[in-house]
Amino acid sequence: MNLFLEGIVLKTGSGFGAKKKTVLVAYGIRLDGKRELIDFLVTKHENEKNGEGFLNTLYRRGLTGDALGPVATDGDRG
Repeated sequence: MNLFLEGIVLKTGSGFGAKKKTVLVAYGIRLDGKRELIDFLVTKHENEKNGEGFLNTLYRRGLTGDALGPVATDGDRG
């Protein structure tokens, strides 16, 4: 499985104006070519602390590097 990690910034509207939220997303592409959403986390910012916590959560849930192929990120320090 190839693993992709991404931080996506979304604007959410409310009666008091728009607010930005960041969604940290982990998804994989299996050997048969199908995409699979692994997990996501809604947070205020994409930073190192949140990114590390998100990866630790994935690890505690059982994601290990045993069957992983390339891991792709956008190079952001988060």
